Amino acid sequence: MAVRATDGTRSGGRGSATWLALTAGLLLTGLALMAVSPGTALAQTAPVYTQAALSGNYYGATSTTRNGGGAYEDVAMNTAPGQLVCASAWVRTQYPATGASGSFVVWLIGGGAGEGGRATYSGLGNLGNWSELQTCTEATVDHSAVRIQFYPSSGSPTVDMDDVDVHSSLAVDGGFEAGGGWAKYPGTNTNFSDYGPSSGALARSGSHFGATNTNSPGGGIYQDVAMKTSPGQVVCGSAWVRTEGAATGASGSFVLWLTGGTSDQGKAAYSGLGNGSDWTELHTCVEATRSHTGLRIQFYPSSGSPTVEIDDVDVHVSLAPNGGFEYGSGPWGTYPNTNSSYDAYATNQVTGPSPPIVTTPVPTPVPVPRGRHALKVKLYLSWTWRDAITRLDRAKAGSLPGRARLAMQCRGRGCPRHSKMSATGARHVRRLLGRLRGRRYRAGDVLRVAVTAPGYGPERAQVTFRYGRVPLAKLVPR
Repeated sequence: MAVRATDGTRSGGRGSATWLALTAGLLLTGLALMAVSPGTALAQTAPVYTQAALSGNYYGATSTTRNGGGAYEDVAMNTAPGQLVCASAWVRTQYPATGASGSFVVWLIGGGAGEGGRATYSGLGNLGNWSELQTCTEATVDHSAVRIQFYPSSGSPTVDMDDVDVHSSLAVDGGFEAGGGWAKYPGTNTNFSDYGPSSGALARSGSHFGATNTNSPGGGIYQDVAMKTSPGQVVCGSAWVRTEGAATGASGSFVLWLTGGTSDQGKAAYSGLGNGSDWTELHTCVEATRSHTGLRIQFYPSSGSPTVEIDDVDVHVSLAPNGGFEYGSGPWGTYPNTNSSYDAYATNQVTGPSPPIVTTPVPTPVPVPRGRHALKVKLYLSWTWRDAITRLDRAKAGSLPGRARLAMQCRGRGCPRHSKMSATGARHVRRLLGRLRGRRYRAGDVLRVAVTAPGYGPERAQVTFRYGRVPLAKLVPR
């Protein structure tokens, strides 16, 4: 356990950090602040076993015995009328309990009366059963700050939190309330309408939503936003869609482009959409591989598809300091004058019996393709795992053509550095497989493997990493 000294320094953990001291009593585990009312007794910590954060190595945890208690942080940010601020967080019950309940609220404060958006939760699972919360709030007056707050129900089991994301949307008129920002793509036969209460259909939030269809490939609606991005920067977006009227089955895609120079893009495809209250959320991200000067937000309904209706288009970069609970500089604390607790835990830590751990390597044979001109290469990958982390113990291949080429690429949050590798020639392929030993992956990562050789059809497979289970290998159709 790392303990913060009263002068703002810390011993036994990662480097020094500054926290907002809300009350007299401070306790730190790993890197984060627990602030409680003066005179509150602190319980002894039970033996610590393994449990994983959703991402990174740490997560937050809070509980309270008073209504209105919990953990919060304030962020200085000016908002004007009509500006939309959205937030999300991932939560679960701290092991071994289940059933945590409460709410997650983003407040606009400073200036006029506070305005807030709330997402409630109940019946939460534990271990790897994280649940995502989402909420938005729109300013009707000027404000000077955002408050991000967790309200666990009084007496509820402790709730664990991770990946708190709060942001102001970059999309102009993402709720279609103002009647501006969006345009039909030039040179296409595209229809676009901004519907309000007179349409007789309910928006997902507010009172307006957009609708578009096209008979032209590449048609649809878009908007361009001036925004500089540098290599490695990630922009994410979401939108809610449904089919118009009594029809169903709208299809198409939602795309984020980083423009100015060679474009980078992220795409979310949709199909078979419902109607009425059956909204579907789309989500995609794009990472800049070079510098850009603009962002394009675009909807591509399939040519001839039923009309797609759109609402709550949210494109953003996170504003929440220490939203992944990774750094000691984050300003989280418990709410003053409440009997609340707050802590941050390193990944693979939990109170109670240890979750599944496998230390004896378990092989995963990649399926061998069949058919004419198939390579039929036997590839064996052997693994050990501990909760969400899987380690490659050994990789070997059977007989290979002399000019065979192996390419491997990992996609996901837990992928190791240099996640894209390749080698040509049987000897070099075997050397590459030998260098893979000891590589670690996280649940949710996907390892894609491709083997090619002159005179043979290309063969592809993917390995999906799972929580506390042997990875799942399957062939990918040509």
